[in-house]
Amino acid sequence: MAARRAQAAQRQGDKVALRGRIVGMRESGLSTCDIAEEVGVHRTTVYRWLKRWDEEGNLRDHSKPGRARKTTAEEDRRIREYFETHPFSNAIAAREHLQLDLSAETIRKRMKEMGFRHRTPAIKSKLTERHRELRLQFAQRYDEENVYQVARSGRVTCNVWGWIFLHGVGEVTEIEGRFTSDTYLEILEEVMLPSVRSYALPFPETILFMQDNCPVHTARGYKGKPCRADFNGH
Repeated sequence: MAARRAQAAQRQGDKVALRGRIVGMRESGLSTCDIAEEVGVHRTTVYRWLKRWDEEGNLRDHSKPGRARKTTAEEDRRIREYFETHPFSNAIAAREHLQLDLSAETIRKRMKEMGFRHRTPAIKSKLTERHRELRLQFAQRYDEENVYQVARSGRVTCNVWGWIFLHGVGEVTEIEGRFTSDTYLEILEEVMLPSVRSYALPFPETILFMQDNCPVHTARGYKGKPCRADFNGH
C-alpha cells in the first residue's frame, strides 16, 4: 500500500512538472501548437492547463469524489453497538436483527473498519467448583523451592517411515536428519525392497506401490527410480 502511494505521488509530481513546463514555454513566447508539438501532447491539453493556470493558479489534479457511503452515521453506530453486545454474531444476523437495507458485504466492511471480526465460540467443558478445588490443590502441592524448573516437556519425538500391505505392517525405519528425495530413495532401495522380498507374498511379480503427493515422493530426481531395483511400482 505504501509503495503504491509513493508511485502515485511520483506520477503526480511528474505531471505537475510537465504542466509547469507548458506554462513556462508560453511565457517564453511559444504558441499553443508549438508547445503541444514540443511536449508531445494534444493542443487542447495545452490549452486546458494554461486556462487552469490563469483561472486558479493550480496545476495539480482536482480531487475526485469517491463512491457515496452506503451507511449513515446512525447505522454505523447501531452496527457497532450490535457487535459489542453480540461478539459471536455475523453480518447476516446483524442485518436481520437491525433491519438494515444493506448487503451482508457492506456490513462486513463496517465490521472490519470498526475492528470487529467474526468469532467462533470455543466449545469447552464447563468448570465446576470441584475442578477449581483440584487445580488449587495441584498448585499448592509443592513448595516453590522444591520444584526443579525445566524448559522442556520431557517428551521425545522422532521421524520414522514404514509401509503396510494387505496382511499387516511391513518394515519401519527411523529417519535421521531431513527427509529428502535422496533419503526416500535410499529407504526404498535399502529398507523397503529387501523387506518386501523377505515376505512370502502370494502376489504376482508386479506390485502396486501407492504413496501420497508429498514433494519428497514426487521429486523429479526420484520418479521412476524404484523400477530399476527389480520393483515394478506405480
